[in-house]
Amino acid sequence: DFLAALGASMAVLFLRDPGVGLSTSSHLSFSAAMGVALLRKPLAGWMRAGDSKVLQLLVTTLAAQAAVAPVLALHFGRVSLLAAVSNLLVLPVLPLLMGLALLSALLGMAGVPGAGMAMTAALPLVRWIMGVAGITASCGWAEIRLISLSGWWVAAYYAALAAAVWAPAGARRAAKALLTFMMLAAVLWGTGWAAPRGGVPEGTRVTFMDVGQGDACLIEGASGATVLVDGGKEEARLAEELRSRGVRYLDLVVVSHAEADHVGGLGAALEECRVGAVVRARAGVEGTEGGFFRRAEEMGVPVREVARGDLIAVGDLHLRVMAPPAEVEDSVSRNDLSLVLEVKGPGVDMVLPGDVEEAGQGALMEGKLPDCDVLKVPHHGGYAEGGEEFFRRLRPEIAVISVGQGNPYGHPSPAVLEALERVGCAVYRTDQRGDIVIVTEEGGFRVRCER
Repeated sequence: DFLAALGASMAVLFLRDPGVGLSTSSHLSFSAAMGVALLRKPLAGWMRAGDSKVLQLLVTTLAAQAAVAPVLALHFGRVSLLAAVSNLLVLPVLPLLMGLALLSALLGMAGVPGAGMAMTAALPLVRWIMGVAGITASCGWAEIRLISLSGWWVAAYYAALAAAVWAPAGARRAAKALLTFMMLAAVLWGTGWAAPRGGVPEGTRVTFMDVGQGDACLIEGASGATVLVDGGKEEARLAEELRSRGVRYLDLVVVSHAEADHVGGLGAALEECRVGAVVRARAGVEGTEGGFFRRAEEMGVPVREVARGDLIAVGDLHLRVMAPPAEVEDSVSRNDLSLVLEVKGPGVDMVLPGDVEEAGQGALMEGKLPDCDVLKVPHHGGYAEGGEEFFRRLRPEIAVISVGQGNPYGHPSPAVLEALERVGCAVYRTDQRGDIVIVTEEGGFRVRCER
């Protein structure tokens, strides 16, 4: 009995490693197997597959795809229209490939010559599968991107799918209609055709995303304006953050400076969202990691350079460039070339100073600093001589430190934490609190933390 065998294999794997239950690969593998086991026969009847091998292969592919589609949407926020075609091209060679792999393993365990020959024979099949996957994956036009659907939606989908297959005839028609509606709703809502861009907040909403040892700040105005400042180091991590918030459009992507922990993950913004423009500092561009900027230009996204004194308006969000100037000396460090922004939105005044260190903070203090409500603490809370005076001049109510748990740099510095305490502001750290969301409301702020 296939279902009994599948259940037994699941039980053995879970007993050996309970973490398998949280693995995306196990979710995909077992849902595909369950789809083939439970849906293949009903689908074959609906499609009148008969003895046609081509139709039977198509039925198997569609059964697996129907079962894994919500899992793909849940974990990756996207499904491919070419998945069924890809499976049709790959499925015929899988039995032979698995047979050769098993033969190679058994021969190797027994110490009998021929294991290498079996694997060599399997290589063309592996190359075929990789080639098909590569070609279909490169067809961006066939990919439907979705918001990260909730577990409740997935449960409802499977319930409707089960009813469409096994319910009495009259109920099956209603279940099929419901299933079709759910799939269309997921596509329309998830792709943004029927949904607001990321959910417009009533006030200004600022999210300091927990991207480990790096910076990523999403600013959303009540007008619907969206600005992303930096993106951490890992594209996968930023992609998950953007999907979970339903962010499909970014008016601006701002790069404070081209260090990996700020710009490394920003490719996800280009892949997951439509981007209006990329903004970077005019000074200090040469010699930086320019891969992201080239990628943006290749995708048709304009890259704009700004310098001290420039103003940018995006809906009800207003950005003022505080540093660096258009021209700087060669001796200035990359961190001190960070783009420093004052961001004003309804009910909030915020300063984002990138990674500016002692010299950069000193240069800023030579001019007039604004009284701000929210300060992103420079350089992940790293120590800088004169940092306390910098904090006192800004007088923030809330200080956010974007920092990775257990990082090797000792961030944040105990001296910085003590200075912030003396200044009297509330301190929030992403390594301790996860994502930190600040929402303006009448009379002040509301801070919500992931943990």
